[in-house]
Amino acid sequence: MADTSSENCRRDHPHVRIYVSLAIALFLAACVALWFDLSVATAHQSSVLPGDLRRIVRLSEVFAHGFGLAVVAMSVWLLAPKHRRRVPRLILCGVFASLSAQLAKLAVVRLRPMAYRNEDLEFVMPESIAASWTRIDEQLRAIDVGVSYFVQSFPSAHSAMATGIAVGLCWLLPSGRWMFILLAVLACYQRVQSHSHWASDVFAGAGIGVLIAGLLVQNWGLGWLLTRYENRVDTKSRLKSDKNAN
Repeated sequence: MADTSSENCRRDHPHVRIYVSLAIALFLAACVALWFDLSVATAHQSSVLPGDLRRIVRLSEVFAHGFGLAVVAMSVWLLAPKHRRRVPRLILCGVFASLSAQLAKLAVVRLRPMAYRNEDLEFVMPESIAASWTRIDEQLRAIDVGVSYFVQSFPSAHSAMATGIAVGLCWLLPSGRWMFILLAVLACYQRVQSHSHWASDVFAGAGIGVLIAGLLVQNWGLGWLLTRYENRVDTKSRLKSDKNAN
């Protein structure tokens, strides 16, 4: 009996090293991507995707948005009643991941790729990717609106939310993990395809999302409090069912 309980605990709360290792890999990928940021952004100046695929990528942004998180949470609530007690944790996986990335933005100033679009809506990329991190004041003189938005490129909060939601869903509904991962990948790619972020921004944001959500699905820290809440709700539901049965 104790062995079965222990097995269920391990299944419900995956080992934290899996998420930490994946987050580190994504952060390292962000460092490597710095060398290719300019070439990737340049390659996407024109439409590199077929029309239908381009629309799919554009629509995938909803998975990295608060509205998408609300739809996901509502769908789980309505279609999987037995998992309702875990919906708050799922919501926090997305929200906390996004907030963590937003806080990181406050410490970093970096121009978005779209900041290099001129009045004719053509991209004039810098000679070096280092320009996106330096000489910000000089470059901002040419930008009239949305200054705070244009310098909040690193890391990608959308990518953090998408991966945070994906981690929460993989924990909650593991049978659909490949679909959730695919949706997160498409949402992350949309940030590059739309010139909202450099590739390194997306990898860094995804790393934050995996790390934060990966910690939340554990059975310690805030995860321990969430587990207590879920167990309490589960106990009340079971007692109510037994009472109705009698």
